[in-house]
Amino acid sequence: YPAMSIGFLLLAPAIVPIAPARPHPAAAHCTPRITSIRCTDGDGPSLRELVARDRMVRRAGVALGGTLIVSCSAAGVGLGMFDLTDIAVPAALLAGGASSALAVQYLRSEERRTPMNEAESFAVSPSPGRGQGLFAKHDLTAGTYLFKYEGEVLDETAFFARYPNGDGRYIAGIADNLYIDGAVAERSNVARWMNHDRAAANVVWRKQSLGPNRAMHFYVSSDIAAGEELCFDYGDAYWQALGEEPI
Repeated sequence: YPAMSIGFLLLAPAIVPIAPARPHPAAAHCTPRITSIRCTDGDGPSLRELVARDRMVRRAGVALGGTLIVSCSAAGVGLGMFDLTDIAVPAALLAGGASSALAVQYLRSEERRTPMNEAESFAVSPSPGRGQGLFAKHDLTAGTYLFKYEGEVLDETAFFARYPNGDGRYIAGIADNLYIDGAVAERSNVARWMNHDRAAANVVWRKQSLGPNRAMHFYVSSDIAAGEELCFDYGDAYWQALGEEPI
């Protein structure tokens, strides 16, 4: 049992990321695994190497933990320390719980509604002190599905080739090997124009990282009146990584 407990502890890297030092510059959009890794200032390993190292540690933890649990269980049964039924029920419950959790996450994140018509619902106009911003052309009620983040699809190799320091301001990190780059307006949509505002945020985002339709979706979090700007909270890590004060 102590050895099996160690096995479960080795699974922790799959759940808890390496302790952060300096987060990823695109923290508002990137995955938790990426935002937890510090950026380099020219010394030591590159950001891509740190990301790869973090992933390797997590996968090694899963492999070692799983192997230890299975080996100890088999040894315990073989030595007569406990019966097969003693571990069959907990194993089935654990597998069922994990499957259910993944299914719930997928169903909660899967978005099948049609995005709002951009030309009819939104306008890109000057935002005082923040350059351009996204404004509503008509009233929007809380809970309304707006749109998903669109842009050029990049895998990890293409992402780090374009942004060696991970400093893409319009990057949405959906999964370990899936990034959406909205830097070029013509290849993106109106989502790229939303500004940061923590106190008056009226939009929230939710990532769909499972299934074939992985994306980053946006929803109205509080009623928005016609002419009001749409904003969401980029998060502290975004500004800390850039070394800037929130706009």
